[in-house]
This record gives sequence, C-alpha cells and structure tokens, in this order.
Amino acid sequence: MFDEKDLVSAKEARELSETSLSSEALYELEVANECIQDAINKGKYNCWCYQYLHDQAVRKLENLGYKVTNCSTQRDGNCFEIEW
Repeated sequence: MFDEKDLVSAKEARELSETSLSSEALYELEVANECIQDAINKGKYNCWCYQYLHDQAVRKLENLGYKVTNCSTQRDGNCFEIEW
C-alpha cells in the first residue's frame, strides 16, 4: 500500500537525478573532458566538442561552472562550445 512518506520531494528528485548519470552521459562527459584537458594544455579558455551532449551531460558541465553552447548545424553536425 502506498504511503505518502514514500513520495520524494521535488528537491530530492532533482538531487537524485543530478547524481545519477546514465552511461551515455558518462561517455559524453569523458569526451568533453578530453576536449577540455587538451584546450587547457594549449592555454585556452574554451574548447569545441564534436560529440553530441545530451541535456544530462550539459547540466553536469554547467553545474561544474562551464558555459556550454550548442553550435550544431545540419551542415556541420554536432558541435558544442565549452567555456570556462
């Protein structure tokens, strides 16, 4: 039987969603991190990631302080600018 105490609050639901990353989002973050590290090694403050980043990956990067802009086009394909 359902008990209202089992219902999580919206705040708890957001926190759980943010900490529970899908394997797809983890892969996307791994690719983004490689782009970021390469740019850091070159002394840059932004990078271009040509891997599609789903909302979950973008939110995680933004929560870490990055600015993520989707610059994808039909002609050029997936392209995200990541700035710090």
